[in-house]
Amino acid sequence: MKFPVRLPAFLCIAVCLAAVAPGLRADPVRAKTAIPVVSEVIYAPTDLTALRKRLGRRVVLEGKIVATGSSRSGSTTYLNFTKNHHDSVSLVFLGTSGAKGIAKQDIAAFVGKKIHIGGVLEDWNGTLQVRVFELDQIKVLP
Repeated sequence: MKFPVRLPAFLCIAVCLAAVAPGLRADPVRAKTAIPVVSEVIYAPTDLTALRKRLGRRVVLEGKIVATGSSRSGSTTYLNFTKNHHDSVSLVFLGTSGAKGIAKQDIAAFVGKKIHIGGVLEDWNGTLQVRVFELDQIKVLP
Protein backbone atom coordinates (compact mmCIF):
# COMPACT_ATOMS: atom_id res chain seq x y z
CA MET A 1 0.00 0.00 0.00
CA LYS A 2 1.40 3.39 -1.00
CA PHE A 3 0.89 6.50 1.08
CA PRO A 4 0.68 9.93 -0.46
CA VAL A 5 3.93 11.88 -0.40
CA ARG A 6 2.42 14.52 1.88
CA LEU A 7 1.77 12.11 4.73
CA PRO A 8 5.35 12.04 6.06
CA ALA A 9 5.45 15.85 6.09
CA PHE A 10 2.15 15.91 8.00
CA LEU A 11 3.48 13.40 10.52
CA CYS A 12 6.64 15.45 11.00
CA ILE A 13 4.58 18.55 11.75
CA ALA A 14 2.33 16.63 14.16
CA VAL A 15 5.32 15.19 16.02
CA CYS A 16 6.98 18.61 16.25
CA LEU A 17 3.81 20.24 17.59
CA ALA A 18 3.32 17.45 20.12
CA ALA A 19 6.87 17.96 21.36
CA VAL A 20 6.43 21.72 21.79
CA ALA A 21 2.83 21.77 23.14
CA PRO A 22 3.60 20.73 26.75
CA GLY A 23 5.76 23.84 27.15
CA LEU A 24 2.96 26.14 25.97
CA ARG A 25 0.77 27.02 28.91
CA ALA A 26 -1.57 29.92 29.48
CA ASP A 27 -0.55 32.12 32.37
CA PRO A 28 -3.77 32.68 34.40
CA VAL A 29 -2.42 35.76 36.18
CA ARG A 30 -1.43 37.46 32.92
CA ALA A 31 -4.82 36.56 31.42
CA LYS A 32 -6.51 38.55 34.20
CA THR A 33 -4.10 41.42 34.17
CA ALA A 34 -3.20 42.17 30.58
CA ILE A 35 -3.29 45.80 29.47
CA PRO A 36 -6.64 46.51 27.81
CA VAL A 37 -7.04 45.54 24.17
CA VAL A 38 -8.17 48.36 21.88
CA SER A 39 -11.47 46.61 21.10
CA GLU A 40 -12.54 46.47 24.77
CA VAL A 41 -15.12 48.94 26.02
CA ILE A 42 -13.69 51.37 28.57
CA TYR A 43 -16.08 52.18 31.41
CA ALA A 44 -16.15 55.12 33.79
CA PRO A 45 -15.81 53.70 37.31
CA THR A 46 -18.89 55.70 38.34
CA ASP A 47 -21.16 54.14 35.66
CA LEU A 48 -22.54 51.64 38.17
CA THR A 49 -25.71 50.84 36.19
CA ALA A 50 -23.78 49.67 33.12
CA LEU A 51 -21.10 47.98 35.21
CA ARG A 52 -23.59 45.91 37.26
CA LYS A 53 -24.54 44.20 33.99
CA ARG A 54 -20.90 43.09 33.66
CA LEU A 55 -20.56 41.35 37.06
CA GLY A 56 -18.25 38.36 36.89
CA ARG A 57 -16.70 39.51 33.61
CA ARG A 58 -13.56 41.36 32.70
CA VAL A 59 -13.96 45.13 32.51
CA VAL A 60 -11.64 47.99 31.71
CA LEU A 61 -11.97 51.14 33.79
CA GLU A 62 -10.50 54.57 33.28
CA GLY A 63 -10.57 57.33 35.85
CA LYS A 64 -8.71 59.36 38.43
CA ILE A 65 -7.87 57.84 41.81
CA VAL A 66 -8.93 60.23 44.57
CA ALA A 67 -8.56 58.21 47.77
CA THR A 68 -6.96 55.19 49.37
CA GLY A 69 -7.99 53.21 52.40
CA SER A 70 -7.45 49.98 54.25
CA SER A 71 -9.44 47.45 56.19
CA ARG A 72 -9.55 47.52 59.98
CA SER A 73 -7.18 44.55 60.09
CA GLY A 74 -4.81 46.28 57.66
CA SER A 75 -4.62 43.23 55.41
CA THR A 76 -6.64 44.80 52.57
CA THR A 77 -5.89 48.11 50.84
CA TYR A 78 -8.25 50.01 48.53
CA LEU A 79 -7.97 52.61 45.80
CA ASN A 80 -11.13 54.60 45.14
CA PHE A 81 -12.24 56.74 42.22
CA THR A 82 -14.57 58.76 44.50
CA LYS A 83 -14.47 59.95 48.12
CA ASN A 84 -17.40 57.65 48.96
CA HIS A 85 -16.47 54.12 47.86
CA HIS A 86 -20.15 53.26 47.29
CA ASP A 87 -20.31 55.74 44.39
CA SER A 88 -17.75 53.95 42.19
CA VAL A 89 -15.81 50.75 41.68
CA SER A 90 -13.08 50.13 44.27
CA LEU A 91 -9.73 48.58 43.44
CA VAL A 92 -8.93 45.97 46.07
CA PHE A 93 -5.47 44.73 47.05
CA LEU A 94 -5.89 41.62 49.23
CA GLY A 95 -2.69 41.18 51.19
CA THR A 96 -3.49 37.64 52.30
CA SER A 97 -4.56 36.17 48.96
CA GLY A 98 -3.36 37.84 45.84
CA ALA A 99 -1.53 41.15 45.91
CA LYS A 100 1.51 39.78 47.68
CA GLY A 101 4.65 41.84 47.50
CA ILE A 102 2.89 45.13 46.73
CA ALA A 103 3.87 47.75 49.27
CA LYS A 104 1.24 50.16 50.60
CA GLN A 105 3.36 53.14 49.53
CA ASP A 106 3.33 51.78 45.95
CA ILE A 107 -0.46 51.63 46.11
CA ALA A 108 -0.75 55.14 47.59
CA ALA A 109 1.38 56.52 44.74
CA PHE A 110 -1.65 56.18 42.42
CA VAL A 111 -3.70 58.79 44.32
CA GLY A 112 -4.24 61.84 42.10
CA LYS A 113 -3.36 59.94 38.91
CA LYS A 114 -5.58 59.01 35.97
CA ILE A 115 -5.35 55.26 35.34
CA HIS A 116 -6.49 52.40 33.14
CA ILE A 117 -7.19 49.07 34.84
CA GLY A 118 -8.45 45.74 33.60
CA GLY A 119 -9.85 43.00 35.81
CA VAL A 120 -12.86 40.91 36.77
CA LEU A 121 -15.73 42.93 38.24
CA GLU A 122 -17.06 41.60 41.55
CA ASP A 123 -19.76 42.59 44.03
CA TRP A 124 -18.80 42.70 47.70
CA ASN A 125 -21.77 43.46 49.95
CA GLY A 126 -23.35 45.73 47.35
CA THR A 127 -20.13 47.54 46.42
CA LEU A 128 -18.46 46.89 43.07
CA GLN A 129 -14.77 46.05 43.09
CA VAL A 130 -11.91 44.84 40.94
CA ARG A 131 -9.19 42.83 42.64
CA VAL A 132 -5.65 43.84 41.82
CA PHE A 133 -3.19 40.95 41.75
CA GLU A 134 -0.16 42.86 40.45
CA LEU A 135 0.71 46.43 39.62
CA ASP A 136 0.96 45.56 35.91
CA GLN A 137 -2.86 45.63 35.86
CA ILE A 138 -2.72 49.39 36.35
CA LYS A 139 -1.48 51.73 33.65
CA VAL A 140 -0.95 55.39 34.53
CA LEU A 141 -2.21 57.73 31.81
CA PRO A 142 -0.80 61.15 30.94
